[in-house]
Amino acid sequence: MKIPIFSIILLIYLICLFCNKKRKHSFFVCLVGVTCALSINNISGYFIEFKGRELECADITLLLCAICAIFSGIRCKKRSIWILAALLLSGVVSILLELCLPVKAQIVDYSSNWDNYLFGNQELTLPAVSYQSIVMFGKGMCFMLVAISVQAGFNKSEFKIIKKYVYIFTKFHLVFVLLEFLTKYLFHTNILIELRCSILGAGRATNIDFQSRGSGFALFGLTRESSHLANVLFWFLSIVFLFKDVKKELKWVILSIALLFLSLAFSSIMFLGCLFIVSLILLYGHGHKKLSRRILICLVIFAVAIIAIPSYLSDRVKGLIFDLKYLSQNRIIAQEDITSTKIRFFGMIRTFQAFLYRPLLGLGWGTAYCNSGVVSALSNIGLIGFLLWNIFFIEELRVDGKQHLRYRIMLYLSIILLPNILFGDIGMLYSPAIWIVIYAISQSRKEYFSGNGCRVKKVRN
Repeated sequence: MKIPIFSIILLIYLICLFCNKKRKHSFFVCLVGVTCALSINNISGYFIEFKGRELECADITLLLCAICAIFSGIRCKKRSIWILAALLLSGVVSILLELCLPVKAQIVDYSSNWDNYLFGNQELTLPAVSYQSIVMFGKGMCFMLVAISVQAGFNKSEFKIIKKYVYIFTKFHLVFVLLEFLTKYLFHTNILIELRCSILGAGRATNIDFQSRGSGFALFGLTRESSHLANVLFWFLSIVFLFKDVKKELKWVILSIALLFLSLAFSSIMFLGCLFIVSLILLYGHGHKKLSRRILICLVIFAVAIIAIPSYLSDRVKGLIFDLKYLSQNRIIAQEDITSTKIRFFGMIRTFQAFLYRPLLGLGWGTAYCNSGVVSALSNIGLIGFLLWNIFFIEELRVDGKQHLRYRIMLYLSIILLPNILFGDIGMLYSPAIWIVIYAISQSRKEYFSGNGCRVKKVRN
C-alpha cells in the first residue's frame, strides 16, 4: 500500500476544514470547492495505491461530496431527481443486459489502450462487466447526486467560494508549469517532474519522461501528460471568460494562453479553437465589447503563431491531414505508419462501430475505451443515457426561462461537448469541473442584442 505526501496533506486539510466549520453546509461548500479544484487541475497522482489499484484524490472528495449531499437536507427539483432515476435505471439495465446478453463487438477495455493493439501487444476483447464497470457507474451516480444538490442548494456567494478554490489552486499550477518550462529549456533537466512524482505519486498512466518535440520540450505540469495540461488551461480560461474576470486576471489569462501553446500538446490547437469560438459567442452576447475583443485579440495572436511558426505543432497539423487521408483509404494501419493521430482516430472509429451493436443502452459503464469523451460516453451508456445526461445540464441552464437558453446552449456545446469529441474518455461523465462551468454558463446572459438584432438594455447578474 502506498500513500503519497500530498494525500496526507489533503486528508489533514479536510479534517481541519471539517472541525473549523460550524455548519455542515459550509463544509459541503468548501469540499465542493476542493473537488472542483482537483478535477479542473487533473492531478496526476493518486490518493492511495493498494494491490495495483489506484484511487485518485478527486474520487475520495467526490465520494465525500456525495455523502454530504445525502445528509445536506437540500430540497432538489423533482425533474432533476426523475432524470437521475432514469439515468440510474438505464445504467443498471445496460450492465444487466451485457451480463445476460453480451454483444460480440470488439473493443479495447480500460485495462489497456489502442496503442497496445496497433503495435501487436494485445488483441481486441469483447465487452465485459468488471470491477471497473461498478466503480465508474458509482462515480457517475455520485457525480449526478452532487450536481443536483449543488445546482439546487448553492447560491451566488457560495459559488464565489468554489471559484476562489479553483483560482488559487490553478494559479499555483500555472506557476509550477512556468518553472517547469524554465528548468527544461534553460537547464535541460526534469527535476520538477521528479519532485512532483515524489509528492503526488506516479500512477501507472503518468508520463515522467523528458520528452522533446521538434525543437521544444513537452510540458506536463501536475498532470499525467501534456494533453491533460492543455485541458487544465482550457477549463481555467473558460471559467475566467464566463465569470468576466479577464480584466482582473489578465496576466494569468496571458500566461495560460502562452503555456497552452508552449505545452506542445497537439490537443492545444483544438482547445485554442474552442476558446476562439467561446470568445466569439461572448463578443456577440455581451455588452462588454472591449473585454471580449481583448480575449479575441489574444486568441488570434496565438492561433496565427501556431499556424505561421514552423514548429512541432504546425508539423502535426500537416500530419493530421495526411493521417485522415490514410485512414479514409486503409482499414488496417501498418506498424511502420502508426502515429498518435492515427491511433486516436482509429480507436474512435472502432469504438463507434462497437456502439452501433447496442446504440440505445450502450455496452455498459466502464467497458469500451477510446480517446474521445463523446464516443466513449455513447458506447458505454448509450444514446438514451447520453441524452439524459445532457438534458439534465441543459435544464439547469433554464434558470430564468427560455430567454437566454439558446445563447447558453451555444456556450455549453463549445465548452463541454465540442472539446470532448477529440479529447477525453468516459471521465467526462463524472468530472466535477462541470459543476462550476454549468453555473457560470447559467449566469451568462445575452445582454447586447435581442432576438431580432435590436439593442436592448443590459441586465446585471
